Amino acid sequence: MVYQEFRRQVYKKAFLDYFIQKSETVNDSTIDEVLYNELQTFLESVIEELPVRQREIFKLNRFRGMTYKQLPKN
Repeated sequence: MVYQEFRRQVYKKAFLDYFIQKSETVNDSTIDEVLYNELQTFLESVIEELPVRQREIFKLNRFRGMTYKQLPKN
């Protein structure tokens, strides 16, 4: 009985350690996601403040992967 109780306590501690580790990972990923969304919103607002042509060139270069040589010339 002593051995079984000891084994139960070891498993319980291992489970609690695992649970705490997973919960910290979830919290970190949630915080990372919130920060990423805030950064993305800020970036979009800054891009929208650019003059029309600069905005177009930026979006084609950064989001569509076009090189400056491939961009349409006006």
